Amino acid sequence: PRLLSQSINRKTAQRTSEALQKLGLKESVASRKVGNLLLGSVILERQNYQDHLAYNERLGDDRARVRTYQVALGAGEERRQQIARAAEREARMLSVLSDHPNILRLKSYVPDGPRGEPCVVFEHFEDCLPLDGFLRANKDLSLDHRLHLLQLLADALAYCHRKRVLHRGLAPSSVLVRKHRETGKPDLRLFNFQLA
Repeated sequence: PRLLSQSINRKTAQRTSEALQKLGLKESVASRKVGNLLLGSVILERQNYQDHLAYNERLGDDRARVRTYQVALGAGEERRQQIARAAEREARMLSVLSDHPNILRLKSYVPDGPRGEPCVVFEHFEDCLPLDGFLRANKDLSLDHRLHLLQLLADALAYCHRKRVLHRGLAPSSVLVRKHRETGKPDLRLFNFQLA
């Protein structure tokens, strides 16, 4: 038997959601709101959090990336506090670092999200991929553009170190990359500072 403290996998959750919709039961809009932002599709899922694409319900074109930290049903108070500390730590780190152009900018921190979980609201970095996915999708990326990527990442990390912040979770999944709309050069944002 599944324990309440264990998470439900995506496939089971989707089947459950479909069954509830067939019965006419829907998730309330309030359970998908963080401030004026309405949570949309999940764009990244990890063990303790989900990143959603979110839209400002009043200003439809104002988008954000919202990280909702997940607290398993039946989790003890100690675990809840641990997750809340990780979320707040990430928000604090980003409040110090967000003025760098290659670090994903913090928009706000919400300690009590729609289901009581902490939420970190980031800028929306449109059409991005994690570094490894970007490199796989752009196998013909020139040496100049590859070096440009390294320079941007080195600049972001040097800035972190000048601010006395060590990333401690640097991996391809912590670097978001896209092609700049005007120049075609790679553009990146460093994120995932919850371990810093």
